[in-house]
Amino acid sequence: RILCGIMNSSTAQFYYQNKHSSLKVLRTYIENFPLPSPNKIAFQKIERLVGHLEKKFDPKMQAQLDEVVSRLYGVSSSDF
Repeated sequence: RILCGIMNSSTAQFYYQNKHSSLKVLRTYIENFPLPSPNKIAFQKIERLVGHLEKKFDPKMQAQLDEVVSRLYGVSSSDF
């Protein structure tokens, strides 16, 4: 769930749009995606949010997920 949350965040979207010219996500892109340093509290929040989003999409929960992931990478979601 952690990887799912990170890869489906606006931070990952921003990274792909600026790093790769293709909209197609290739396996090598995923393999080379920079993962953040482990942070137990943030990872627990991501797991919880993804669990809720798997059951029912909620824009507010997606925004919370985006905020948690962007903080892991040291950026603000307002940066993109």
